[in-house]
Amino acid sequence: GAAATVLCRLLDANNGDWTVPDNNSGTETPSNNTAVKDMITVKSTERQNYDYEITVKNTYTKDKLSNGKDITDANIAAMLKEIEIMFPAGTSWAGDGSTGDTYYYSGAPRSGGGCASFASMTFETLFGKGVTTKSSANLRDAKPGDVIQFYDSSTKREHWVVVQSVSVETMKKLVNGKPVETQETRITFCEGNAGGKVQWNTQLFVTEILAGYPNSTLYSAY
Repeated sequence: GAAATVLCRLLDANNGDWTVPDNNSGTETPSNNTAVKDMITVKSTERQNYDYEITVKNTYTKDKLSNGKDITDANIAAMLKEIEIMFPAGTSWAGDGSTGDTYYYSGAPRSGGGCASFASMTFETLFGKGVTTKSSANLRDAKPGDVIQFYDSSTKREHWVVVQSVSVETMKKLVNGKPVETQETRITFCEGNAGGKVQWNTQLFVTEILAGYPNSTLYSAY
């Protein structure tokens, strides 16, 4: 299954030295991990509606990434690439209780399964367990590493994603028959449970997000 594949990637990343932790060993994984492959553990679970449970062990330090590096776009991108190696596009990551591989994660900004579990796992891997968040309704303030909850209060539809990058692009549209330049914010993001799979580098303009999910919220650690 997908979890077995992920464990193989962890093994390869550690040059064959990685072993699945023994829950009965009484030992704890050190919290000062600096490589993503050492932070994330995937285990089978008996939790109802889920196949696997994910744990993240690292340390939250104010104004730093969990690996101790400064919070910069480049350092966030490097950590996201490590996560992508473990969970590449196409990895089975379905919604709660569905027929695909389902994962549970308990953490900020939301505990649960499906897209929320992927977003929360990624967020706390980047910024550390116990990271505090600030929220905003202005998606144009999005930064790499932020989490967005796509939400429509009228239908209760929601989807959780993690921002990979943000760009502002100049667009032209007709206003009263005349071309007018406008600025549009494009967000590139990764997500779990996108058609039951992990996806990377999905792109949407903020206007597109709000057209389908007008009550969306941005969560940031910095």
